[in-house]
Amino acid sequence: MIIGLSGCVTSAHFDNNEYAASVRLEVHTRQMFGFCETPSKIKLMIEQLEFDMEYLVTYTGFLEDNKSTHEIALILQSQVKELKQSYEKGVPSDTYCQLKLKILNIEVQRLLGAVSKKVK
Repeated sequence: MIIGLSGCVTSAHFDNNEYAASVRLEVHTRQMFGFCETPSKIKLMIEQLEFDMEYLVTYTGFLEDNKSTHEIALILQSQVKELKQSYEKGVPSDTYCQLKLKILNIEVQRLLGAVSKKVK
């Protein structure tokens, strides 16, 4: 699933913690690309990614006038859970891993772009 974002996602004001959490997710998903061939390492990275997503979902849920960003975070979280479940069922192909991470990274980049355009 690709999330379509255009312009400013919400009327909420810029929040440094939300921005930092989004940057962390972008860096994390981008760095994971090189580890799809190492299931033991990628599983650990997915665990950390899941923790970072939980942080963003929880944090955005408490920000005022931030419903849109929170809903996007929930969608991203479901994508991370789907990736984790695929590894719980076995070891998916490297191609599957790469594609899921690429899609997730694109979605996170869109979120980051939207968060960065909030009123400062």
